[in-house]
Amino acid sequence: IDIGMCACVVSIVSYDDKDLKIMSCCWELNLGGYTIDKIILNYIKEKIFKDNKISILNNKKKAIKTLFECEKLKKKLSISKNNIVTFTLENISQDIDYTSTISNKEFTELMKPFLERLKKPIIQCIQESGIESVDLHSVEILGGTTRIPIIRQEISNILKLNQELSTTLNCEETIATGTALYSAIQS
Repeated sequence: IDIGMCACVVSIVSYDDKDLKIMSCCWELNLGGYTIDKIILNYIKEKIFKDNKISILNNKKKAIKTLFECEKLKKKLSISKNNIVTFTLENISQDIDYTSTISNKEFTELMKPFLERLKKPIIQCIQESGIESVDLHSVEILGGTTRIPIIRQEISNILKLNQELSTTLNCEETIATGTALYSAIQS
C-alpha cells in the first residue's frame, strides 16, 4: 500500500522462485498527504473566520503559506504524544498573527472522510485478487502519509490484520527491487 502526496495505490502481488504475479492493483487519486493538508487548511480557514472574521484564502500568497503550515501541522500531529498541538500563523491580515490549537481528537474527527475513502481501493484490491485479507503473508506500506498513526491503524482495521505492517521498503527502492526480482525470475 503506497500512500504518497497525491494518490493511494494498493497492489497484491504473489511471487515464488519461478513466478511474479500481480494479482490486483487499485488506486484512488487525490487521496494522499496533500488531501490531508487541504482538510487541515479548511479547518483552520473556518476557525480563523469564526474567531476573527478574516478569510485567509482571498490572498493566494497567504493561502499557499498557510497550506505549507498545514503540512507542518500534519507532521506535528503525526508524531505528537500530546493531545493538543499549538500552531501559529504569522501575519494573516494587517500584522495580525493567529495562534490556536488542534487536538488529536479533532484531527481524528477531521480525518474520518479520508479514512472512509481509504477503504475503497484496499477492499477493491482484495476482492479483485480473489483472496482473503487473512491470506496476506505481508503488508508493506510506503509513502509519507503512512507515517500517520491513525492511517496505519485504519489499514490494519480494514485488513483485519493480526500482524504488524511492514515498512522495510522506501518508494525509490520498491521499483528497483520489483524490477530486479522480476528480472531474476525471467532469467
